[in-house]
Amino acid sequence: VEAIDLLRPQGIAPVAYQYHTIKPLDVCTLENLAQTVEAIITVEEHVASGGFGAQIAQWLATRRAAPVHVPLCAGDKFVLGSPHTPEFRRIAKLDASGLACSIANVWNGLGASLVSS
Repeated sequence: VEAIDLLRPQGIAPVAYQYHTIKPLDVCTLENLAQTVEAIITVEEHVASGGFGAQIAQWLATRRAAPVHVPLCAGDKFVLGSPHTPEFRRIAKLDASGLACSIANVWNGLGASLVSS
């Protein structure tokens, strides 16, 4: 939500959805979104393998026409030093500033509507 607030002055207005579970996946909401947006960005604070982004990618693969999927996650790497959550998010570019930059890059690249989850 903070990232969205940072983007508004730039005329970028993504919509955010929060999913509290990845199974069962809320495909009804996803289907509605997929019909109205050109990109879905997933954000998660761990590796992508087996997570929410992977579930979205798998679901999108079953659709004939699908929006672009951009997974934002910590990546498959060690974060040394056991940083506290705010520091970890900054390092992984998952803090408000990092997310705003990534979302703006997608938005400007597509020139389209966007959903961030």
